[in-house]
Amino acid sequence: MKFTMYLLKSDITTHEEALTVPANHGEKYVKYERECEGHSLTLIITYKTPQIPSWWEFIQHHFALPSIETGDNCYQPGALLFLNISTGNGTSRFCAFTFGYGRFLLRQDSYEKDFGLRVVLNLVNPNQIRSLTAKTYDDLVIAKKIQTSQDTGLAIFGLDVTRDLLRTVTGTPRDRTIAKRVTGKDSLTFSAEINSLEELVERCKTFWEAYHRPLPEEFSWVDNIREVRDPQLIEELDRLLITSLNQKETERMFLAPPEILDWYDIEYFSIQGTRTIRYEDLDIEQYLNNLPSSNKSFTIEQVKKRKVKAYTSDGHEKQWSLYKSLIFETERQGTLYVLLEGKWFAIEQHFAQQIHQALQSIPHSSVPLPSLRPGQKEEDYNRSAADPSVGLYNFDLPSLRIRPSGARDSIEFCDLLWVPQGQNQLTEIIHVKKRYRSSILSHLFSQGLISAQVFLQDREYRNALRHRVSSQYPSLNIAIIPLTRPNAARYRVVYAVVGVKNANSLQDALPFFSQVNLSNHAAQLRLLGFEVAYKLIP
Repeated sequence: MKFTMYLLKSDITTHEEALTVPANHGEKYVKYERECEGHSLTLIITYKTPQIPSWWEFIQHHFALPSIETGDNCYQPGALLFLNISTGNGTSRFCAFTFGYGRFLLRQDSYEKDFGLRVVLNLVNPNQIRSLTAKTYDDLVIAKKIQTSQDTGLAIFGLDVTRDLLRTVTGTPRDRTIAKRVTGKDSLTFSAEINSLEELVERCKTFWEAYHRPLPEEFSWVDNIREVRDPQLIEELDRLLITSLNQKETERMFLAPPEILDWYDIEYFSIQGTRTIRYEDLDIEQYLNNLPSSNKSFTIEQVKKRKVKAYTSDGHEKQWSLYKSLIFETERQGTLYVLLEGKWFAIEQHFAQQIHQALQSIPHSSVPLPSLRPGQKEEDYNRSAADPSVGLYNFDLPSLRIRPSGARDSIEFCDLLWVPQGQNQLTEIIHVKKRYRSSILSHLFSQGLISAQVFLQDREYRNALRHRVSSQYPSLNIAIIPLTRPNAARYRVVYAVVGVKNANSLQDALPFFSQVNLSNHAAQLRLLGFEVAYKLIP
């Protein structure tokens, strides 16, 4: 039969602490207790429904329960079985098995998150996976479930190990005597033939040991980024957020809409607490400075209640909570935590260092670009930044947007093209985006990679681009866009992030998830043969 197991937290010392309502012998619960090989077992069963569940025979046999009756005093199809198992050194932990609706009797903050997932990753054969679920945090939160018609290897599922958060895995264990199949998330679900409580206790010991083993190499990336779902830890991280807000510590704090917007339609923003002020861009420092003295202190309830609104030119508005609009990064006990779109994430220390090292390998471009003027839109900025006298051309024009072969939509080769005057200097293909939020930056990074791929691989695209560029800029040496496949080593793709304050490096200027995204795209561009650089524009 199928069993579902949870590992209770170490501070749960009695099974009653894990219940949604204290167990008793009254109308709601019946409790049975017994010993098994020195381990205490407690069974909780609920009343009042005539259905006889499939798991009843197993429970009834091992606890010598009376037969289910019909009428008012019959059992509801729900049960919780608690096992207090020894973990060595004189300590013990509670495990909980849920049957039917018994899972609703277990407090959600009483058990270890990702227990089942870690057990499965340590038990499963990586070449015998049947299904998995994952989430990707990028332009949108993308939740995906992938399953195959038969067990197969991990590579078939096409996961991006730097961005995908693995949530659930189903597969076949290496040792088939443990279970026929296992599924892991917070709980561990396994299918096995178990004929005694002694066997169930032994399985608990096996799963406890698997939970504490380091993840195998095939799954070592799972710990890079983990969603925090422990209510106590979330509460503590929220307190760190409030402390930083109240003390105006905004070095690693950003304010941004938690969804994709058409920025050409946005007239202004408003933020509760300073409703009379219109914000052209969302800026956390500007907001905090505009708060009246009577309203400068925050609580987490206020942050979750206050609204950020975006007003469009046609009179419509969108709104989100201030909490969901905040991007905040903080450290706790050597671990980096990131608040994004109302969710907390834990970033493994080695992975964070790896990303920071990757960013340090990206040089700063020397292209002469001006600062952004207040209220200036991107297309206006690109127009004003262009200066053909120094070899800087505006490519952010409708006439230069061309559809590649086999594509549905047109793309722009770049926003600005810099052809330096000196000998043997690289032509810089510059992509410009104002830094509103992670999704805008994600679009910027993707734009640079797609443009580079099309430039190398699509002769018809290059031919069309040559004709339009020569018509737009007769003085530009058209050899910059060759008909034959270009030599990528003669070009540098530059990511120009506009609207940066008090930042001297990419690590200072970009939220962590954007740093991950940029490092991935830079690595792919280098594989194509291009050099990569960045430009921070205040």
